[in-house]
Amino acid sequence: MNKQGTALLVLLLVFILSTGVYVYSQNTLTEDEARNLFESLGCIGCHASGGVAKPFDEIVSTYKTVGQQYNGDIDAYTRENVEYFGQTFDSFDALMQQMGANVGATDQDIQALSQYFKSVFTQQGGTEQETTKETTTQPSPTQTETTTKETTTPQAEKPAIGTNTPLIVFGIAAVIIIAVLLVVFTARK
Repeated sequence: MNKQGTALLVLLLVFILSTGVYVYSQNTLTEDEARNLFESLGCIGCHASGGVAKPFDEIVSTYKTVGQQYNGDIDAYTRENVEYFGQTFDSFDALMQQMGANVGATDQDIQALSQYFKSVFTQQGGTEQETTKETTTQPSPTQTETTTKETTTPQAEKPAIGTNTPLIVFGIAAVIIIAVLLVVFTARK
């Protein structure tokens, strides 16, 4: 194999490895996986219904609701709203490190939970609810009766920003490799 072929092979291998690492690093737990990890770590000791801290479902619901209000800045939300026995936190990561230390969680477990909560928070509000009011007036012989009916309709959940990023990176890299191959094989002739 000549130098150009070797260089091309090395370039191709680097591309495959870096794409794999990037895609792997972007994986986030599903809600069920995050809940299971949360429970298996013992977080529910404090984060139980009626406990000293919000249960998992309430945390997720809050993050889906307030993410947009904070422009996806979970650190700002944490600074303004989270207190742990009088202690406040400068960042969400500092909060999660403290909580992880409380239950003896590994860094990998804390990172996985943190990534899940951050992804929920940055979904810009998660599932929105659209409330519509319908008012009807029905005349009666002695008075006018007004009835108000309020209904809530769940709207489709907005996808997280950057969901297609790995595909875009892969596409751009593929175009670059094809261009390099064309240059190499055209130069050989």
